[in-house]
Amino acid sequence: MNDLLFIPAGTLVMCPGFVQGTVQKTDGQYVQVVAEDARREFWFPLPLLLQWNAHRLNVNVNPEPAL
Repeated sequence: MNDLLFIPAGTLVMCPGFVQGTVQKTDGQYVQVVAEDARREFWFPLPLLLQWNAHRLNVNVNPEPAL
């Protein structure tokens, strides 16, 4: 995983069948997401959150190797 990859605070993210919320902060490996009702918070691994939201964030989570 590229160490320079991050999801900015305030970004709306969706975790299928679980929660929709806003990114609050990241520590580089995990991302804190606060639910829309602000009653719950979750920490997700960055690669998993990117995979779930790649289509929304315009991120290629499985890049082709360079030739």
